[in-house]
Amino acid sequence: KTSIDELPQLWNIFRGNMSVIGPRPALWNQDYLTAERDKYGANDVKPGLTGLAQISGRDELEIEEKAKLDGVYAKELSKSSFAGFRMDMKMFFGSIFSVMKSEGVVEGGTGALVKKKVKTVQLDMSDYTGDNVCDTVKNEEYKVSIIMPAYNAEKYISEAIESVLAQTYNNWELIVVDDCSKDSTAEIIKKMCDYDSRIKFIQHTSNQGVSATRNTALDIATGDFIAFLDADDKWLKNKLEQQLDFMIKNDYVLTYTDYQKFDSNSGTEGKTITCPTKMTEKDIYKNTAIACLTVMINRKKVGAFHMPNLSHTEDQITWQEILKRGYIAYGLNEKLSMYRVGNQSLTSNQTSSAKKQWQTYRNYYGFSIPRSTYYFCCYALNALKKHFL
Repeated sequence: KTSIDELPQLWNIFRGNMSVIGPRPALWNQDYLTAERDKYGANDVKPGLTGLAQISGRDELEIEEKAKLDGVYAKELSKSSFAGFRMDMKMFFGSIFSVMKSEGVVEGGTGALVKKKVKTVQLDMSDYTGDNVCDTVKNEEYKVSIIMPAYNAEKYISEAIESVLAQTYNNWELIVVDDCSKDSTAEIIKKMCDYDSRIKFIQHTSNQGVSATRNTALDIATGDFIAFLDADDKWLKNKLEQQLDFMIKNDYVLTYTDYQKFDSNSGTEGKTITCPTKMTEKDIYKNTAIACLTVMINRKKVGAFHMPNLSHTEDQITWQEILKRGYIAYGLNEKLSMYRVGNQSLTSNQTSSAKKQWQTYRNYYGFSIPRSTYYFCCYALNALKKHFL
């Protein structure tokens, strides 16, 4: 977490020779790091106690990667004072979480690096046998309705549907609603319906948005349980079986699981997002940790529900409305879903999400500015922890 070299660095910060945030000072024998930083203009920035490389892996990173990250920081500083402040805040809070988790430090420093292997996505959980599932799950007594909205999804929807067809639990119906796509999405779905009668297809005559599309499917769903999967994501083959068993054994009404990101272009795996063990309705104000593609709901117990007509946070508000009926949501710490990450940068996505989250506090909930600010700070810290730490 800490080392003796930070003491003189703190003194240099006091004297104004260093900053709290910035590229870590290079050691006397790190000429290669200095040369790599020159490529990105990072040597022109005052060195700091912690920086982007520190919270992105520190000693687990190759020197080239460290230099690139230092260059990203330098570029942000050159844009505007606000961009620099935003980056500094990200580094500051990210460093706090990193220290708390003791991440990124390898004994022996950079010379002891171990390269991470890149894995391709596989819809497999071969180490899960299903031998310990309860009898009601083994006998497939419960029907699960899977809600899948689709819009211009011709590139990926076959993979999403195939991951449902591969499920080890067979008592399900997949309701795919096409929201007036302009590509060949509808034709692909129709072909899949011919392959398996459990797939139901509905087509909107006008584009209505994701909430209305999911609600169309919810209105005709006949299952005891409800699950959600978007047209560009995937499930692992034991998703339904393992999660349903988790719910039946513990008498839970709303559950969610871990999931892993994967690259839309290369298919390579990214970070696995670990879910909290439980969430209350008030927790959702502070933390958008329940991912829609991982959710399963016992509709027989909670009753009917719909999603509000919003373009963002509609799923989180839905979980909250259900929990307000006197329930608690529980997390299953097993990776059972794969979340596709598109071409848009994570920073761009998070900036857009943050704006919409603020609008939800102010416009949907009607919170005051102080109360909205409190919840937004909690949300931002949890988002930083989820995506960057």
